[in-house]
Amino acid sequence: MAGDLYEQGYYETGTASITQGQTVVTGQGTAWSQIVRPADDFGKHVGMPIPIASVDSDTQITLAYPWPGPTQAAAPYRVTFTPYHVAYRQALQEIGRLLSSGNVLALAGLVGGADTLPFFDGTGTMDQTGLSAFMRTLMDAADAAAGRSTLGLGSSATQDVSAFATAAQGIKADNAQPALGYTPANKAGDTFTGPVAINHELQTLRPAAQSGDTFLHKIGWLGSEHFWWVFNSSAEMQLHGYSWQGNFLGTPLSITRGGDVTVGGTLAKGSGTFLIDHPLDPANRDLAHGFVEAPRYDLIYRGTVTLVDGRATVDIDAASNMSPGTFEALTTNAVVTALQNQSGFARLLPGAIAGGSFEIICEDGTCTDTVSWVVIAERNDPFVKHMDDNCDPAGRFIPEREKPE
Repeated sequence: MAGDLYEQGYYETGTASITQGQTVVTGQGTAWSQIVRPADDFGKHVGMPIPIASVDSDTQITLAYPWPGPTQAAAPYRVTFTPYHVAYRQALQEIGRLLSSGNVLALAGLVGGADTLPFFDGTGTMDQTGLSAFMRTLMDAADAAAGRSTLGLGSSATQDVSAFATAAQGIKADNAQPALGYTPANKAGDTFTGPVAINHELQTLRPAAQSGDTFLHKIGWLGSEHFWWVFNSSAEMQLHGYSWQGNFLGTPLSITRGGDVTVGGTLAKGSGTFLIDHPLDPANRDLAHGFVEAPRYDLIYRGTVTLVDGRATVDIDAASNMSPGTFEALTTNAVVTALQNQSGFARLLPGAIAGGSFEIICEDGTCTDTVSWVVIAERNDPFVKHMDDNCDPAGRFIPEREKPE
């Protein structure tokens, strides 16, 4: 029968209903899913043929765009068949369009394997990554609560830290090699006698040397070093670290409950201020100052000295309450930038800075005036020369650099 219909070129059995401006056509007494194909034309009998986008069932088809004619209910209709070679050409054009985007070709270029997952890593490019049993379980979770259970968290996102501490799984590390991973047999409250390195689950750890500390989360690693946020018994939040060899790495970042922040490395900022109570009206006003910034790691030293017979020697360490030798070990490119006579008009000349000291010479050999001085120098300590990425190998600050990828 279908062959005879295709010879005839159209199908018009039953009736059809459609509303003006809609795309869904409902049939009465029709067998569209057995006869009609996408790309066939509906409505040619009224001079308004519209391509069929999809054949949904024997009694429903969807048009490619809204019906422009009048609403019709259980009315005669006609579906005109599109020749096979035209339909095939349209299908090939669609395939070509998909291939031209690069997405299909990118997927075809991957060699699939067990437990791998493809992903886009650029426009029209793909790669694949391993899919662990844990990730499959997480992806199969029926809802958020099931997913949180898979992650070892509580069922509610509002649970507080103490609830996590009670439910968390602990890991003992009694041997030289830190314990890794997740050990359900060990619970929160176990005593830890060695260094600890664990995965991303929230944990309560109790090393013997720091009983009561609560390790909240591993936040990252650098080489073999692993770091953890910690609330200790004094309610201070600190960033602690352990190496794979079990060496405690100190506290590169510490935030106390009083608001004090200590950074063990370098700090980059877009801008900065200090903010204090205004000394004239502390209850109602604040006082803010901007940071002094420069394309160098400049250090400023200043003080006053009284001349004796027109001369004075300035010991920068003593004037700055530093141990002898500190200025010389810390700085380079030091220069006296200002000398100001505070008592008279006699002219002054600075000598060269050597060993953390310099001499002030007055043109009046009998002068006993008070003189203020300012010295500016650059940092030259081992940190800026060997550990600071903001500096070149000589320890000089690099003011211009390429943006990261």
